[in-house]
Amino acid sequence: MNSVSIVGRLARDPELRYTDGGMPVAKFRVAVSRPVKRGPDGSTPADFIPVTAFRKTAEIVAQYAHQGDLVSVIGSIQTRQYQDPTDPNVTRYGWGVVANRVGFLVKKGSRRAAQADTAATASTDTPPADAAEDADMPPAADGGMDDPF
Repeated sequence: MNSVSIVGRLARDPELRYTDGGMPVAKFRVAVSRPVKRGPDGSTPADFIPVTAFRKTAEIVAQYAHQGDLVSVIGSIQTRQYQDPTDPNVTRYGWGVVANRVGFLVKKGSRRAAQADTAATASTDTPPADAAEDADMPPAADGGMDDPF
């Protein structure tokens, strides 16, 4: 079974785009703290998980979620391989979470949970099998992570 559930804060505001067919696609990263003790400088290590949402979930996330908001994401991990745009002889691999459901837990700076939760669920918002390719999103050019999501 391919199922993932994460809770963390948005690293920045979601980016909303549309496929050539008009399907909404939102990309965002969720900062998830690792379960380790704080370092001597008080920092907590975090992983920045790439997430892609489609259709109504994408529109709701883009409208209501902002950098620093605490969110929950339920979905699946999707992998992808692609040719390096600078060297066609190199195959790169990427991964990301495809969101079936996104919940808004706490707004940044707020002490109480927000009442909003996306109405979109996996039964009404499951992307097509090749949705990541349809999203026409180029791979990240960060030099370290091969991440098309």
